[in-house]
Amino acid sequence: LFLAVGAHANQAKQAKLYGGAKLGIMDADVAGLDDGVNLGLVFGATLSEIEVGSLALEGELTFPISEGDANILGFTGDWDVMTLACYGAFRSKGPLYFKGKAGLLYEDVNVKISGVPGGSGSEDDIGISIGIGGGYRISEKSSLELEYTIIESDLDYISFGFNMNF
Repeated sequence: LFLAVGAHANQAKQAKLYGGAKLGIMDADVAGLDDGVNLGLVFGATLSEIEVGSLALEGELTFPISEGDANILGFTGDWDVMTLACYGAFRSKGPLYFKGKAGLLYEDVNVKISGVPGGSGSEDDIGISIGIGGGYRISEKSSLELEYTIIESDLDYISFGFNMNF
């Protein structure tokens, strides 16, 4: 038992932690909703190095910094979305790399329409989210990433970010 606990503790020490920030467009494929802009925070741990790359567990929080415009039946307003996700992520080896991720995501969408009684609403949901992207390793400690993430069937997040390894 002590050997197993010691081996697990040794593996936990080997996990490489990283964090970063990203900025991107929330692209709603819904008539009358224009794009919003979200800031994202990413925290992760590289759990395993494999022959072709690395596997990581990644947490991501995005929140609106610029609401998207809404125009529904001639009434105007705005909308935004906040997301919280946990992903399994793969990054290939090399200075230029491929990234793929999949995981569970919580989203909270808010719509506010002016001049309409009951014109404001909020909806939240939990579902599967996937993403692809690429990156450039500036050094062993830092990288730039460009990602396309499917939040749900009619909502995508296109982002550019910077990560630091600890």
